[in-house]
Amino acid sequence: MEDEQQQQPWRVLEFYSGIGGMRYSAMKAGVNAKMVEAFDINDLANDVYQHNFAHRPFQVYTFAQCIFIGSNLKVDVER
Repeated sequence: MEDEQQQQPWRVLEFYSGIGGMRYSAMKAGVNAKMVEAFDINDLANDVYQHNFAHRPFQVYTFAQCIFIGSNLKVDVER
């Protein structure tokens, strides 16, 4: 069971995603992770993120919006 858990990627929400620094760092470090969704308020940063990763983050204006959207996505809270 433990080996099976370690082989499956972490499912991660990327809050304050910016241009994708956390996602890029995880990729370069070889972390077995899947970014389930990204969130940012900055439209220009979202444009760059979309260019870098072919996915546009949710445009949010409050942290409450992130929590509402994120609560409907299955993510790993601990391992």
